[in-house]
Amino acid sequence: ARGKKKKKSTNGDELIVISSDSETADDETTNHATEQQLSGREREIQLIKARNLTRDGNVLNNQRKYAKALNLFHEALQIRLKILGDRHEDVAVSYHCIAYALKNQGKHGSAVRSQGKYENAMKL
Repeated sequence: ARGKKKKKSTNGDELIVISSDSETADDETTNHATEQQLSGREREIQLIKARNLTRDGNVLNNQRKYAKALNLFHEALQIRLKILGDRHEDVAVSYHCIAYALKNQGKHGSAVRSQGKYENAMKL
């Protein structure tokens, strides 16, 4: 059996391409695989973003700009939770950074709670 696809030529004329069903199935498989690769690529981009946010948060934390650092640490945490779940070492790093910044602000109770979440995330 054959399938028809409409395509535009370079001069704008409509072309009809006739292909076998197996070629059409191969095209659909390739498109599906590409979509999966893109979602995997997007995942990597988001994890790189979280890593950069953590790095920038650490710089701000060292500059004693704790509130700004916390914002970046929380943003990194949200990305990591969404992609990695709550039991992953990178999630634990985010909780640890948050605890450290809170401790530096003198918010020891909140820091202890965040450190507890760090310990829970490390239970792999």
